[in-house]
Amino acid sequence: AARLAERQARRQAQQPAPALAPQSFSAGPQLPITAGPERIPAAVLPDSNDSSWAPSVSADGRFTAFYSTASNLAPGDNDAQPDVFVYDGQTGDLELVSVPQGGGDIWGYFNNPSISDDGRYVAFDGWTNDLVPGEVEWTSDIYVLDRNDGSIVRISDAFDGSESDGNSYQPAISPDG
Repeated sequence: AARLAERQARRQAQQPAPALAPQSFSAGPQLPITAGPERIPAAVLPDSNDSSWAPSVSADGRFTAFYSTASNLAPGDNDAQPDVFVYDGQTGDLELVSVPQGGGDIWGYFNNPSISDDGRYVAFDGWTNDLVPGEVEWTSDIYVLDRNDGSIVRISDAFDGSESDGNSYQPAISPDG
């Protein structure tokens, strides 16, 4: 019995150790934040305090759009609901994109971003009634943000141009937006 135990111990010592799954994840460096087309100066935040999902990466890998329920990624984000962000891997900037043109805090539930190949356009869906002018219905709509000028357009309108009366989800944007 002692010999058998000794052989087993030698075999176990010769086998490579199993790979261990990481126990925690750090998002990397602290990120400056921008809101809409303007950068918020001197905003350096800690690691996010909640989950992030659905990354969509530009063709060159520079930009990553995602949505998050973290409450500490953007100053003034007080609605405790998911928001859409774009991370610029070259500059380290993080931009909150699910805000009205010109900035401001709104109540909404935004997710499922899709970013164009060059990172200029971001499509996403959202439950809100105040992201673009003229919204009345409380339904899920599809929006497209032009990151060059900060404009947001609701594209899930009815055939006659009026606000749709149904829900729209999970946009996919073309490579050129």
